[in-house]
Amino acid sequence: MEIASIISFIHANLQHIIAAYRVLCRTVSVNRSDMGLIQEPWYRECRIRGLNIPGYILFSATGLNGLRASIRTRKETVWMLPGFSCRGLVADLMKYNDDVAERRFYVPHIYPTIAKIHPR
Repeated sequence: MEIASIISFIHANLQHIIAAYRVLCRTVSVNRSDMGLIQEPWYRECRIRGLNIPGYILFSATGLNGLRASIRTRKETVWMLPGFSCRGLVADLMKYNDDVAERRFYVPHIYPTIAKIHPR
């Protein structure tokens, strides 16, 4: 079976640093990746800042401080799944066509956390 579509990803942990956004924006403009999985975005007033890249859409849980995960995509056939998204998780659905049929591709992006285990 031949793969008709290739989806390119970039993954970045920006650690809430503005300078990291500049590097990411420059990398995106050169590489033109389809999707970016972004951890620890820079946010202020419950909104992600600095990722207004022309031609891209940003998905994240809205109205929450302390956002940990977001997905940036340039595909127009991508939808966020709000029932599966929260502060540390963003889930998207991408639809695309290959030679055979329409395909669906689910993209979950999870911010890893360390759970503390308390002894009894």
